[in-house]
Amino acid sequence: MCRLNVGGTINIASGATLDNRPDYHHVQFQLNAGAIDSSGVFDISSVESGAANVGYLTVRGGNFRQASSVQTYVANSIALLGGTLNNQDSLYIGGKNGNFSVENTLTLAGGVLGNRTLLTQAGGTVNVSAGSYDFITLNKSNGTLNNQSVLSIVNFNQSNGSTNNNGKLTIGNANLFGSLNNTDTLTLTGNVTSRGNLTNSGNLNNRGNWTETNRVTIAGNLNNTGSVNFQNGFQFGNGRLTSSGTIQTNNALDIFDSLGTTGQQDLHYVALNSTVPQEAKTSLTDFFLKYLPGTVAKSLADHASFTGGKVIVTGVNLTQTQAADLTKAFKEQFFRLSPKVSASVVLRQC
Repeated sequence: MCRLNVGGTINIASGATLDNRPDYHHVQFQLNAGAIDSSGVFDISSVESGAANVGYLTVRGGNFRQASSVQTYVANSIALLGGTLNNQDSLYIGGKNGNFSVENTLTLAGGVLGNRTLLTQAGGTVNVSAGSYDFITLNKSNGTLNNQSVLSIVNFNQSNGSTNNNGKLTIGNANLFGSLNNTDTLTLTGNVTSRGNLTNSGNLNNRGNWTETNRVTIAGNLNNTGSVNFQNGFQFGNGRLTSSGTIQTNNALDIFDSLGTTGQQDLHYVALNSTVPQEAKTSLTDFFLKYLPGTVAKSLADHASFTGGKVIVTGVNLTQTQAADLTKAFKEQFFRLSPKVSASVVLRQC
């Protein structure tokens, strides 16, 4: 048994090496240290078995190799500032688990993380503050993820906790519980389901299939080139919607919500829910021109624009005349099309 107990810090300077030796193959290794600060080479992967318990691990440069033969646990924080953290095992944040884990904080700030197949977060904090990182899968059951740089996740499973993006975050497939707050740029590329827990005040780009199960207020900029299904409808806050993909809502009035009480009342009166048969036949095109000239039209233009794609409205009862009028008015108001661009509005009638 080889034991190394250090109450303070093990400094591995640039150019220095603590690495494999042929006689390590039958060594049982035990390391206890307050901290490791590495700018050189650390590699004990050839030892037979062992454990390393460290308070703080900082990699500033060089190559720090975590080995499956040595269970490594960091009681406080791991900071990757430069060089390479060459981990043979995936990282676990939020407790002691598996062959490579940290209790409180993982900071990724410019170095290279070798194994990015899986990142598991059960608690604590993950900070991406510099550099660019990509993970195939992030399983997050609690804790906080903060991104201030460039981060890409192919499969993001968040069952609890919070994610804050103030950088460039790209997510492929996601099942979101907890919360995801975007203040810079968030891009969705795969199948994403949220439950009123995705909030945006920056730029939200949807290129995949996004399903929102709760009613949502559109704030910031929502740019849709994929498919969005607002299962419980949507309303405009202080944001703008630009779409050339598919927007689906279960409420036809969502298109006009939050644009003023007068607009909503007049729309009810002349079209969808009117109890006056004659007035119900009035086209929405005439409504824009005659009832509120310019006011509602300008508000709508300030909130949304459609350059193609499709709008699907469900959960409404319309006559054929009403459906035709709504489709005509919607197309004339929103779609500013070149001859090569096609657009459609689909009204699924109950």
